[in-house]
Amino acid sequence: MMITARHCGANTNWYTPLYQLYVGRSNSGSVALDAMTISEQTYQGAVFTGPFNSNSGVPIVGWASAVLNDVACTSGGFSGNDCNTRITETNMYFNLNGNVTGPAFMTEHLAGVASVGQGDSGGPTIGYDTGGFRALGIISAVRTGQQFEGTCQGYDYTGRLCSRVALHINIGSILSHFNLTIATS
Repeated sequence: MMITARHCGANTNWYTPLYQLYVGRSNSGSVALDAMTISEQTYQGAVFTGPFNSNSGVPIVGWASAVLNDVACTSGGFSGNDCNTRITETNMYFNLNGNVTGPAFMTEHLAGVASVGQGDSGGPTIGYDTGGFRALGIISAVRTGQQFEGTCQGYDYTGRLCSRVALHINIGSILSHFNLTIATS
């Protein structure tokens, strides 16, 4: 199984955006966690790195809780990978489409780049320790408003909104809810 953001579309077939390759079918998921699973294919314990169209990745060795002030890497489907973000808040909840969502953590880009945006939801957020890369969460939402928004990175389209501040759902809560473990390489 693969984990992604529920607000992207529950109970539907999923295809890659650029080449329309079949990814799998999503379940009904959890509104409170903004998470769902996709199944029917074989998935790897790795995260794509580099630009949005990269096929390079790093293995995942497990998962960890987000730690305040640690550096994190986001890997969005449209923005690509960026490891220049810092965790600025943990154990938080936020409003997503009228629903209280979380537990979550917030990241802010260290150089003020709008590194996460529409089309990135459900992408992994990872951290590094001496043992390797660990899953921290999935991208769920971004802060909006002039003070947060900026030029999108990676794949762009007219009207796409991107931000330097992103909200991520804690991976531990998702794993517990769906009774899953992290696939490792």
